[in-house]
Amino acid sequence: PRVISPEMVAMHNIVGFDKESILLPHFIRNIDKARLIRKVGKLTKEKMFEVEESLKFILVLADLN
Repeated sequence: PRVISPEMVAMHNIVGFDKESILLPHFIRNIDKARLIRKVGKLTKEKMFEVEESLKFILVLADLN
């Protein structure tokens, strides 16, 4: 298994994803909803929590102590 850093989120067994992926929130960007063509998957509440925590880490919003 690949070792990932704290700001990365492993996307294993996600409904709609064909293969295992790693979310890289430091490459996040804003796009208009009109550009979205279709949904490719759905995150569980637990996985969305991991994504939020990763974003906090990237944006230095989390308590690092």
